[in-house]
Order: sequence, then C-alpha cells, then structure tokens
Amino acid sequence: MKNYHQTRSDCKPIKTQRSINNIALIMKTTCLLLLFSTGNLGASLAYAQSTKLSLKMTNTSIEKVLEKIESQS
Repeated sequence: MKNYHQTRSDCKPIKTQRSINNIALIMKTTCLLLLFSTGNLGASLAYAQSTKLSLKMTNTSIEKVLEKIESQS
C-alpha cells in the first residue's frame, strides 16, 4: 500500500516569513487608508460644514440670537 502523505525533501516553502510580513503590512496600510478616506468623505458632505450664517447683532439676548440662527438655517 502506498503512503500518499510522504513529504519530499526537495520541496521548499512557498512563502517566507518576510513576504508574509510584507503582505500583512500592505493589508494594514490599505485598511487605514480606506478608513481615513471614508471618514473624510462623510465629514465633507455634512450639512453643518457647508452652511454659512451671517449675524450682526449687538446688545441682544441669547434667545434672540438663537431665534435668528434658526430662521437662517
């Protein structure tokens, strides 16, 4: 009966530890870039970031200022 699980002595490992570390580093870098780019995209599309208000009020109560802000937004 043949033993099919014998190993050959001339076989070399396909991946070395250094190449595995390089692949892991590339994967980590890719994940970080994706994370930062999606975070930046979400922040740039926010309504509060693109809305501009102009107020010129002196000696006014906070209630009046907040009402004015609400009316402009």
